[in-house]
Amino acid sequence: MKYLKAIWQFCSYLFVPQMGRERRRKEKLKQCITYLIGKERAEGNLEHLTPEYVSRVLNANIDEVEKCLKGIEM
Repeated sequence: MKYLKAIWQFCSYLFVPQMGRERRRKEKLKQCITYLIGKERAEGNLEHLTPEYVSRVLNANIDEVEKCLKGIEM
């Protein structure tokens, strides 16, 4: 039993901080996308922003941008 507990502690030590970093990075990307959408609307651009445009402007991976845009539900 102690062996399993030690393995669990070791695995959580390895993977939990990485999951936290990933979550913070996604939240930061979502915040940047929201800001970009607001900025574009304030400048008078009422067209739908494409994931390709957002990815190019923010220099982010297009797959991550598409996931975030689905989460924002434009």
